[in-house]
Amino acid sequence: MADKKKFLSEVKETIRFMLSSGFASLIDYTTYILLYEVFGVNINISYTVARGVGSTENFFFNNFVIFRMKGRKGILKRFVMFMTTVVIIALLGNMIIATLYKNLGIPALIAKLMTDTTTFLISFTSQKFIIFKEGRKGSDPGKTEILIRDSGEKH
Repeated sequence: MADKKKFLSEVKETIRFMLSSGFASLIDYTTYILLYEVFGVNINISYTVARGVGSTENFFFNNFVIFRMKGRKGILKRFVMFMTTVVIIALLGNMIIATLYKNLGIPALIAKLMTDTTTFLISFTSQKFIIFKEGRKGSDPGKTEILIRDSGEKH
């Protein structure tokens, strides 16, 4: 029963994360369209600025709503870790979008969508297991629990 509750909790958290990421992506994509399509800003600058704007919103939403870190210490540490991950993903994303757009001739807006889909998994994994891991409900970084399925006992 405990495994089922944990599984359902993980599914709910993943769905909330996907919705949060969708909202951040909407902000990101709108910023990208404005910069690239409307104002004619370079594709890589547009991508980077849009990623920064969407990521900043995403951090605060994920910190306080998705991973429920409200009132917990270490927000600056999490923010720095988050933004470091954003920079790494942005560098990777810039390489991908440049390859798709410049080398393969894929239209810029489609290249953006393909790039974001590719980098989503890296973002989710780093946030769930590194950035927002410490201090989350049910996690104790100093304690390891092994659940024996047959008996349900924790060891």
